[in-house]
Amino acid sequence: MKFCTRIFSLVTVTILISFSGQAVFAEKAIIFSTAPTQSVEDTKKKYQPIADYLTKVIGRKVKLVPAENFIEYSRALIGGKYDLVFDGPQFVAWRMERDNSTRHKVLVKLPGKLRYVVVVRKDLKITSTRRLAGKKVCALASPNLLTLGFLNLFSNPSSMPVMTGIENFKKGLACAINGRGVAVILRDKFWNKISQKKPKLKRELKLFYTAKEAWPHRAFSISSKVDSKTRLKIQRALLSSAALRPARAILKQYKAKRFVPASSAEYAGYGRLLKPIWGFHEQ
Repeated sequence: MKFCTRIFSLVTVTILISFSGQAVFAEKAIIFSTAPTQSVEDTKKKYQPIADYLTKVIGRKVKLVPAENFIEYSRALIGGKYDLVFDGPQFVAWRMERDNSTRHKVLVKLPGKLRYVVVVRKDLKITSTRRLAGKKVCALASPNLLTLGFLNLFSNPSSMPVMTGIENFKKGLACAINGRGVAVILRDKFWNKISQKKPKLKRELKLFYTAKEAWPHRAFSISSKVDSKTRLKIQRALLSSAALRPARAILKQYKAKRFVPASSAEYAGYGRLLKPIWGFHEQ
């Protein structure tokens, strides 16, 4: 009898241990996504390692759910489908400004600031940014931060520049030089570097306008639906040196050494940049 009791107890303990080990993953998964600035395949290659790392550290499944395009991504954001997101300050701020059920808190960010410049063709006599209204301007497709920042200069919706889409900044230079647009919107650091590296560019193009405002870089934000203990675990995990290896591809893409702490105050108010984008201004 005693032998049977011991066997029963041993089996019971084994089952309890087994279930306790699985209980971590019985919780609802944290849905993680990022802006679809690359293919779904590339997104998985770059971001799955950080999702796996966070899963291991916090003891709760972090599930990467890439979006195919910005239409799908925007709908998911508006619907509050994502718990953990890595994207630009306009999106971070917009999520911070939402109602209590889907509001996000910023966790960590990439170091540095983001600022745009307007570069125009030298043969054109443009005296102010207002003169660009109605004219073709080469820029990354909205809701790109730099493009939204530039469009924010024009308060009258009926008097806006006509945006000509580009794939990247280098193609943006060609877009302006070849006459597809009178100007191009670039990141300041890109223009400063390439204009020094290729001084011949200044024979055809010139720096016309530098944005007065610089924005904080891309950041991770997390839904208020995720408990504070888990939020703190994720924040600490991303700031830890242990995150450098799984985040290597992300950091390399943005030429950063590591993630740094972020505060809500840095991002406050920038959600206004999304007002021209359908769906966001109604939320």
